[in-house]
Amino acid sequence: MRIIGGKKEKNYIMKIFGQMTLDHEIELKEHFEKLLEEEREIISGMRLQINLSDVYYMDSVIIGVFVGLKKRLETSGIELDFLNTPEIVLKVFRMLSLDKFFNFYECPEWREENE
Repeated sequence: MRIIGGKKEKNYIMKIFGQMTLDHEIELKEHFEKLLEEEREIISGMRLQINLSDVYYMDSVIIGVFVGLKKRLETSGIELDFLNTPEIVLKVFRMLSLDKFFNFYECPEWREENE
């Protein structure tokens, strides 16, 4: 798993690459903790947008991390969006009945502009 990201207008956009499993849980939590606490990059009214176009596997433990993150962000007035989620990953969200809990968007122009 590899993560890159940065501010773009009123959003903080991240891109995650590779597989996301139990082995990556602590790394992912630490990344979000640093992003939200130490750097204070994301403030109320912004959106955290996570591009998943290059994620080819995500297990339910990682989705649990995202559920916790979403709840934490909501208390700070920050929205969480997933961009370009592959169908194989979206199926996991659907199986857990979380496809309506999260925001999913297709943004092909983002891919072209930023990759």
